[in-house]
Amino acid sequence: MSDLETDFTQAGSLNDPSLGRLRDEIKRVMIPLLIKTFQCKQELSQSLSIPSRLQNKKNQRPPEEILQQLRNLDEDLKVLLLWCQSCRSQIHKALNTEEEQKKNIAPTESAAVSTTKSVKDAVSRQKPWWKKLLKD
Repeated sequence: MSDLETDFTQAGSLNDPSLGRLRDEIKRVMIPLLIKTFQCKQELSQSLSIPSRLQNKKNQRPPEEILQQLRNLDEDLKVLLLWCQSCRSQIHKALNTEEEQKKNIAPTESAAVSTTKSVKDAVSRQKPWWKKLLKD
């Protein structure tokens, strides 16, 4: 197992089985894609460097072609990233909604307790009605 595969494996477990399958599929596709990207980077670097006798110029692609391939790949990955970000955004909204509901419920409960307490305090401070009659 390569270091890259180890990094992905140790990234954490997934609770949702469908996401586990998606992770496996991503690994199956992305690891070769990462290798291909590295090769494009190397090829681009060689095409932009000073030519040497060791380089095979016959099989070399023009830098513009390599750059376009990398740009296309970048655009495709941005679309996939948007899917993930959108899903995470919906999750955060749901979690924030839950927290807001808890905050709204908690003050209502504490307000009811404090109202009850203040009413009890007010009642206990007042003299009974019959003591008022005796003083008058």
